[in-house]
Amino acid sequence: IDVGANVGLFTLPLAMRAGAQGRVLAFEPMAENVERLLANVVLNGFHNVDAYAIGLGADSGTLTIQAPEDLAFASARAVTKGHDVRDVKTVDCRKLDDVWKESGSPTVQVMKVDVEGAELDVLRGAVELLSACRPVLLIEANTPEHRAVLQSFLAAWKYEWTQPSGFCPWNFI
Repeated sequence: IDVGANVGLFTLPLAMRAGAQGRVLAFEPMAENVERLLANVVLNGFHNVDAYAIGLGADSGTLTIQAPEDLAFASARAVTKGHDVRDVKTVDCRKLDDVWKESGSPTVQVMKVDVEGAELDVLRGAVELLSACRPVLLIEANTPEHRAVLQSFLAAWKYEWTQPSGFCPWNFI
């Protein structure tokens, strides 16, 4: 699962690793990014990616996203310093648990969550998936405080945090 798929930087390697028998569920709420994601999936010949043009959160409904010029930094929280908001969009929002169950509750081995500060909301909407599959998680946490909140939430599933060599200071696995 790739949450905050953007244009496919993680989706494509995950699709390659999953192979023909596996699949990747990719979630990206920004329509321009979804178009580029789908083009990249086609360009690379993958048939195992299900792309969802929605946001994910703790509850289903709608989500207001602040969009800077560089849509890699679009956020339901606060746009990263140095990236002025150019637009505000309202998008559909779902709980990952609901989409996962509708997809047949597949075994999830890896889940990347990079949603510019709203990672905890995504995880709160995925407690059934976390309980059933306990996937390896790659999560962005931009501050020590953000990381502490995520660690506290994930303690229920006994997740241990590591930061492999070469990872950016804000990426943890």
